[in-house]
Amino acid sequence: MLLNTGTIEPSFTASIYARLAAVVRLVACLAVLHIAYLSTTGQAEPAATPLTVLAIVFGFYAAWRYWRAIRDKGYQEGWACHWFDAACYLALAVMTGGPASDLYLFLTFPLFFIALRWGFRPAMALAAILSTGIWASSFWLSGNLFVLLRAESWMPPLGLLLLGYLMATWADFDMTLKRRLSVLKEFNSLFSPRFNLEQVMDRMARHLATMYPIDKFVLVLMESDRSPMVYRADLPEAMYQVSDSTATDFATQVSTLDSQAALVFVDKHGLVSPALSSADMRTHVRAEQVATASTIAQRLNCPSFGSMQFALRQGGWARLIIWSDKFRFGVVDLPFFQQLGEQLAPRLENMQMLDRLAGEVADAERHRISRDIHDSAIQPYIGLKFGLEALARKVPSESPVSSDIRRLVEIVTDEIKELRTFVKGLRGDEDPGRAALVPALRRQATRFAELYGITVSVESPRDLHIGDALANEAFHMVSEALSNVRRHSVASSVIVRLSC
Repeated sequence: MLLNTGTIEPSFTASIYARLAAVVRLVACLAVLHIAYLSTTGQAEPAATPLTVLAIVFGFYAAWRYWRAIRDKGYQEGWACHWFDAACYLALAVMTGGPASDLYLFLTFPLFFIALRWGFRPAMALAAILSTGIWASSFWLSGNLFVLLRAESWMPPLGLLLLGYLMATWADFDMTLKRRLSVLKEFNSLFSPRFNLEQVMDRMARHLATMYPIDKFVLVLMESDRSPMVYRADLPEAMYQVSDSTATDFATQVSTLDSQAALVFVDKHGLVSPALSSADMRTHVRAEQVATASTIAQRLNCPSFGSMQFALRQGGWARLIIWSDKFRFGVVDLPFFQQLGEQLAPRLENMQMLDRLAGEVADAERHRISRDIHDSAIQPYIGLKFGLEALARKVPSESPVSSDIRRLVEIVTDEIKELRTFVKGLRGDEDPGRAALVPALRRQATRFAELYGITVSVESPRDLHIGDALANEAFHMVSEALSNVRRHSVASSVIVRLSC
């Protein structure tokens, strides 16, 4: 079941509904006036009846609505208009015979428009009210309570209620299908080479929360070259990584679920998955799957959950588990999860391929730059250091320039050390997530403090892992921020905090 957040039709579709409703009002008015005319035929002095008065008033209202509908192509009607129509049709039907009225079928039109625009619940509420009103009109017209038990009294209301249920169900299915197609299309905008796999999956879960009333999710990553990682988020809070011991235990448990299909677990109804319905799956395997899903639900403290798994190109898999404390997934949600998984799997694969190619290109470029720096930058510095050391040996220790020469030797030595550290990071000898960004920012912070006297502190978590593209953008953003601090403020210190 998807969230019903209001009308999802384009404005032109809603305007078409408004025109159709206006035409129905005019036809209903003509029918009522005809019935009123026939009822006064043969009378010597026809008098205005309540039916005639109501028909004329409703006719002016219908003509005004029709004039607005044909005058404004983008004209739309709110839910109150259709509820008012239903009240008028009900009154006209009661005045012309109740359940036996010729205007009985006009009651279905407000149901139809309410169902198309606002979904299942509003349409069923209106159907229940109209059916009750028609049924109660039998007693109001006859004054006999036992009339309500006759078939001619309760059959028309029952038929109206069933017809309302069919229209509401069909319209709700149509709205759900349109919304799901729109969601599948919107997921394309979530993929960006700037984000890593964890960030993309986080964006996916938060986007799903705009359709389903989910408030929690867990992301399990089992990559071939890394230890298991588990991330959790209690929406709308940020996603965080759980401890390594808990992650390993939970990931091992989740890995025993079917690895190729989406699944839905509902308490008291068991596990629903395409693989579990296959004829070649043995009974004990099915029971193990259900038991594992039940254990996972108990650990997450949720009555039901939906889950999708994606294969990773470089080996391993990622599984997204979503749930809510107030909502239970059902069998009807499984096809959408399957379609979503089929749509997202190739995009995740392309994103990983692009990230891998970008990483390989960046690694090759870093190795080339490291060789160039070693051959063209470090060697001259080493020669300068040897020259300064030789000069220091020639100058007497009591000479005024002796201390200056030693200071120059220290500066050159520190610079050589910094360059070697930089080359080491470029070659990938350090953690790539930190070597690409954090040491570069700290070196820039040191240079900035020496040149402008503004202390810069860089704070970063130990488990920072980001892509090369995002690291490059972050470095330029911090550089521009420091430049703005120098030019537009009188600050004496700056703190740069990194988090991911």
